[in-house]
Amino acid sequence: MSQDRIFLGVFALFSIIALYLYGEKSSLKSEVAEKYEQLQTLNREGVLLKELRDNWSDKKRRKREISSIKRFNPEPKVRTKGSKLIAEFPEMSRKKLDQLAKKLLRSNLIIRRVEIERVDDHNAKLKVEVER
Repeated sequence: MSQDRIFLGVFALFSIIALYLYGEKSSLKSEVAEKYEQLQTLNREGVLLKELRDNWSDKKRRKREISSIKRFNPEPKVRTKGSKLIAEFPEMSRKKLDQLAKKLLRSNLIIRRVEIERVDDHNAKLKVEVER
């Protein structure tokens, strides 16, 4: 009889410990799942912030590139047509035309149209249409 009581006492003690450990394990699982969800949310927000930051820096860079084209010597006649910027450059020498062409090609501006009108052997007029 006393062995039966000892056996039941030990069994009850192990059962209580097992239930306690199971409860701890399930609370850890829920805590890990909650932390994982928080990390996913932070990751999504971080990606959105990075996209917004990249967009903003792209707009800023595009404005700088457009203003550098507007300040090119000789200064162009600039007008806008919707979301496009049209710059008409007066007669330029071949050297100036090459400088401007390199500047336009190095920039990340979206060039819609380029018109070059030859004036004589050494000079030309240029009309460039870029996306703002």
